[in-house]
Parts: sequence; structure tokens; C-alpha cells
Amino acid sequence: MQSYILALIPALIAGSINSYYWYTRGYRGGKLFFMGTIAFYGITLLILNLF
Repeated sequence: MQSYILALIPALIAGSINSYYWYTRGYRGGKLFFMGTIAFYGITLLILNLF
């Protein structure tokens, strides 16, 4: 249970960086933050399950 919560922290950070990057390129940032956070959350969980 704790690994799921810990995986949320880097996912939020990476999702916000991804959203900011595309927002500065002219895209709208709200949907990108939501989708990026979900994607990075899944990637982080996969990495945590490897170790």
C-alpha cells in the first residue's frame, strides 16, 4: 500500500513538468497534467515492481 502512495509523488512531479513543457509550446495544460500524471504513475509503479 505504501508503494502506491510513494509512487504518486514522482508521478505528480513528472506530470507537472510535462504539463508545463507542453503549455509553453502552446498546448493547454489541464488535460496534459491529468494524462501525464496517470502515465508517469504507471511507469513509476512498473519501476517499483522491478525492484
